[in-house]
Amino acid sequence: LSDLGVEFPIYFASDDNVYVLAGGSVSHAGSHKNAFKPNPFMGQTIFKNHGHPDLVYMVGDYPPDDSKFAIAIGAEFIPAQEFLSFPVGGENIIED
Repeated sequence: LSDLGVEFPIYFASDDNVYVLAGGSVSHAGSHKNAFKPNPFMGQTIFKNHGHPDLVYMVGDYPPDDSKFAIAIGAEFIPAQEFLSFPVGGENIIED
């Protein structure tokens, strides 16, 4: 995504903790029992840190959990494969 000029923090869970990768470093963003998706804690942490925009997308590679997570945080779910095949500048990000 950096090749596309898109930069944003990346949130991820490990056990009961949520971390954020931003600006080249990882920091602890919060703790909650079983912080993994589809638990909405990670989404709530993101909105706490960045506000809640009117339009929210959740791109994920595991639709059974990721789509439930998207619903829980009020986001539209886009499967990763579909997202990566959107044309950008006339070309797909990945080849089929």
